[in-house]
Amino acid sequence: MIQTRQSSESAFFFIIGRPRSGTTLLQSILDAHPNILIPGESPLIMRLYMRYGHLKKVG
Repeated sequence: MIQTRQSSESAFFFIIGRPRSGTTLLQSILDAHPNILIPGESPLIMRLYMRYGHLKKVG
């Protein structure tokens, strides 16, 4: 029997990769699992980098 966690306890994870690095294959493999939701590719990370990449870490 497979036990599942409540949605409030579910872990979130992000997979970030470069083009042609196998992330599409990984997405296809993970998407086959009924309890994993894989959204489409998003340019979000590049937009964040373009906007905030110039900032330096303080501390």
